[in-house]
Amino acid sequence: MIRTGWWTGWDKFFDETGQPYERTLRTIEAFLMTARKHGLPVQFNFFAFLPEVLAGTNPYLDPEAVRKQQTLISTVAARFHEVPWLIWDLINEPSISKRLWTMRPNDDWIEAEKWNEWLAKKYPDREALAAAWNVPLASVPGNVSLPQEIEFNSRECTLDEIR
Repeated sequence: MIRTGWWTGWDKFFDETGQPYERTLRTIEAFLMTARKHGLPVQFNFFAFLPEVLAGTNPYLDPEAVRKQQTLISTVAARFHEVPWLIWDLINEPSISKRLWTMRPNDDWIEAEKWNEWLAKKYPDREALAAAWNVPLASVPGNVSLPQEIEFNSRECTLDEIR
């Protein structure tokens, strides 16, 4: 079995919309034909660790990055959908954070916006948030910053608190 894929240099494989170049698709086709000639199944990885942001901000939350990723993957998968010995792997060793293999925020504006949306759903008002966090109401601003590294280590939380 051959395990291969794109680990870096994505801008060489497709255009600014996420559409793979025809030369990219022909290269994959030649690779697959060679593997088939030798009886080798292929596992193809699209991304390593994080999806490529493709000129976006956040690999998971930026709508433009996600749209380009979908264009890239769907175009390649559609071209080779009849290859029975080809296995797709979307992300090799996936990580949620640009700080690989941690569960820490990326600290971008999209995450901050989603964080505050989640807080607004979880806590009906700032008083409830202050009470749940056991902090003075005055210390809870309109937009709450993403937690900092020191705050992650300050205490353990339960799954119910996260929900």
